[in-house]
Amino acid sequence: MNDNTLDLEKAFAHTYSTSTLRTYGPRAQESFLTLASTAAESYDSRIDEKHRDSVIGWSPTSPTFPDPAHLHVETRDRLAPITEQSSKYPSPRRSGDGVAIAVEEDLPAKAGTSPSRWLRWNFFSYYRRLFSLVFIGNMVALIVLLTRPNKPDIEGFAGITYLSTITAAAINLVVAIIARNEHFVNTLFYLSVSVPLSAPMWLRARVAKIYCYGGLHSGCGTAAVIWYIVFSGLVARHIAIRPHIQPAIAVLTFIILALLLLITIFAHPILRQRFHNSFENTHRLAGWTIIGFFWAQVVLTAYYASQPALSSNTGIQLVNTPAFWCLIILTCLIIYPWLRLRYRVVHAEQLSPHAIRLHFDHTMPTYCMGARITDSPLRETHAFATIPNALYPSGSVIEPKVEERVDSPISPTFLHNTPSTNPNPKKGFSILISKAGDWTSKIIANPPSHIYFRGAPTIGVLRVATLFHSCVVVTTGSGIGPCLSLFNGYAHSPQRNRPTLNIRILWSTPSPVKTYGQGIVDEVMAADPRAKIIDTRALGVDENGVKRRPDMVREAWKLVREMGAEAVVVIGNPMVTRKVVYAMETRGVPAFGPIWDS
Repeated sequence: MNDNTLDLEKAFAHTYSTSTLRTYGPRAQESFLTLASTAAESYDSRIDEKHRDSVIGWSPTSPTFPDPAHLHVETRDRLAPITEQSSKYPSPRRSGDGVAIAVEEDLPAKAGTSPSRWLRWNFFSYYRRLFSLVFIGNMVALIVLLTRPNKPDIEGFAGITYLSTITAAAINLVVAIIARNEHFVNTLFYLSVSVPLSAPMWLRARVAKIYCYGGLHSGCGTAAVIWYIVFSGLVARHIAIRPHIQPAIAVLTFIILALLLLITIFAHPILRQRFHNSFENTHRLAGWTIIGFFWAQVVLTAYYASQPALSSNTGIQLVNTPAFWCLIILTCLIIYPWLRLRYRVVHAEQLSPHAIRLHFDHTMPTYCMGARITDSPLRETHAFATIPNALYPSGSVIEPKVEERVDSPISPTFLHNTPSTNPNPKKGFSILISKAGDWTSKIIANPPSHIYFRGAPTIGVLRVATLFHSCVVVTTGSGIGPCLSLFNGYAHSPQRNRPTLNIRILWSTPSPVKTYGQGIVDEVMAADPRAKIIDTRALGVDENGVKRRPDMVREAWKLVREMGAEAVVVIGNPMVTRKVVYAMETRGVPAFGPIWDS
């Protein structure tokens, strides 16, 4: 360490308490203060001399202060490798005269005890609450039927009969499929986000959990399997007591039961994640097969039931069977998305070997919508966020200089940068795809000229951000795609009396410019000119050769404190999403993010 460097550190430590600092903007002030805080720890043996010199921007050949107009850029670019290792995070405070004072403080303690937190925010999640409500309701109905004081007969006992069990199973299957219908999901979101901003915070925070609607699907699906197991038990009992039941009906019953159990097993979260392709195939192919066999079973049952009655026929028996009407609804729900299958022209923009952006011009979706696309409709479909074309023409927002590149550890903050809007934005949208599996790798390596869209666009989790006056959006990697769907789309169609969103953006990704292109970064900065973009690749490795990772919880908490945000929405990989959402909620900040079944 040279003497000039130590002198500069002392000078910085003194500068933040002088009136000189007040002449600069708030972000420049914050950078000065963060730098002063770092300088105050200059004798810490954890920071090597070479690294410290690079942090403060000092060299023996130029012993002068950096230009104050650019100091915040250099500071934010170079501070990440140190702040990510620190056990404490520098948070600005305000003194009595309005000048910020840099202090060190830990994250606040989590609420409650570890067991109570696990119960409240894990075991009793909104998804599990909805699942339990549906499943327990069905089990109560089953118990009520079992306690009916009827004498057992050949077709059942108490209230458990062929008709009651198959009807209950069919109704649950209908509700389970409706819960996945695009228009049903959109209706849930429209009703939820219609809650006004003037509503109490507790109400808006609970309504924002609407994306946990998957509990309705899984609860009804599981209950349907239980009801069908009981129905199959009646069939087996009938065969054992008086083996005159039609063989075709018995065979169909046990085939359907086996397929239902197969779907249920692969739908378990652990197996679903580990064998995702198998889960998709069993859900799709076995589901179609079940519907076909279900039709055969109901029709055959109606036919055999009409034979002894001369005044009846198969048609009358079907009309009087509730399962028949449920099957009609189920069939329509399954066919509907295929009626909306469209083959669209694609304009592919190769961003990097890791990412591609597909452009379309056949429509202009609203914000936070997702579409299912595929190059092979019968095999698989994949859901991606649709990004409406930006109101800001490329290059009008950010023109970074060579020394202000965004692919540094933490992006620069661009002050006094008012983007110019495009009065006539071109109709259309895009889809951002990054390499995350066989299908995405294939699309990136060989971009298609056309691609299939199936079903109607569906609203995604990020729509709940509009329920709050201010919000921090945290994302990792290609999760910036759904975020841009919110940012760009809301600029086109803002809510009444709310022309812009009050948001801050935290984006962590390897080499953002190199991977996703300057255009993506421009659109992020247009939504939040003070967006914090962390290049994880520039963080390097620690002394053990392990890659450094940003502390997303602390970074998010800092932004929450800075803007006084009401909520945090996380769109990242599952581990980061769970970690940040849990960390915020246990500290009293409403937080939201996709779950495994949302």
